[in-house]
Amino acid sequence: MTAWYDRLTASFGHVLNLGADERVGPMMLAIAHALETGRQPDRYVLSGQIYQLLMEIYSSLTRSRLSTSPRVTRAMQLITTHAADAGFGITRLAREMDCSREHLTRLFRAATGVSPSDYLTQQRLRKAAEALRSGDDKLESIARRCGFSNANYFCRTFRQHVGTTPAKCRKQPWLMGP
Repeated sequence: MTAWYDRLTASFGHVLNLGADERVGPMMLAIAHALETGRQPDRYVLSGQIYQLLMEIYSSLTRSRLSTSPRVTRAMQLITTHAADAGFGITRLAREMDCSREHLTRLFRAATGVSPSDYLTQQRLRKAAEALRSGDDKLESIARRCGFSNANYFCRTFRQHVGTTPAKCRKQPWLMGP
């Protein structure tokens, strides 16, 4: 925790301006709600949620760097637009951006702190979390609609990145912020 605090304050100062329409507030409220109602997830899920919160804080603070990199901004727009397409990957993105996959990955990581494939996975997981919260569609349907090849891969990826299963997220939607 101290390393993250030192990293953030070294880059952005002691007062963090996260903006009014950021997702940090709802994520913090979800964690506080779980603690307040006594529905705390186990320590590993809680650790995952706090890590996700820190990543969101870091991401919101570094978004200003994107304005200096129009190629990365364009790549992010393409990822967001095509995230639901299971056939869309970083090779296709690089081809559409007219650069090599390696070059795009270097630019993207320098501007955002994550690789384009990680960003694509995050976008797909956000869409899936919304679908889990808003309906009772089958996991296979949600997986395909959100760009995953099948429900098994979706469930493994979801658990790996979110720290809980899609079924648990559906039953307890406050477990996941985004």
